[in-house]
Amino acid sequence: MFYIEQIGETKNMLDFIEILTGEKICLMKSDFRKAVEKLKEWQENPTADNFTCRLFCLICKADFNNKKKFLKGFPDIMIVYLLWYYSKSQESFFDKWGNIQIQEPAGDDYEKQNVE
Repeated sequence: MFYIEQIGETKNMLDFIEILTGEKICLMKSDFRKAVEKLKEWQENPTADNFTCRLFCLICKADFNNKKKFLKGFPDIMIVYLLWYYSKSQESFFDKWGNIQIQEPAGDDYEKQNVE
């Protein structure tokens, strides 16, 4: 069993810790948001034919040791899966994690500074 807890957040990063091992996992908010979107897609269509949806299916069937390997290889997917799996409901998960805000570069001002 995994115990994942968020321990920090910056403009573009989310920090988590796996409580039992003390392992810290830092994820880009953009990767986390993509993983949440893929999880939602998998929930809406469990037979979707893409890599991430198939990965979620494999995670469901995996034993503890293989889930540890998935956590090493696909930390964003596994963190999202574990937060979803241990949430009180799908709605509470998507209410909390479905709208992660990412601070984008300054746009035109940023581009003008780099072009000139």
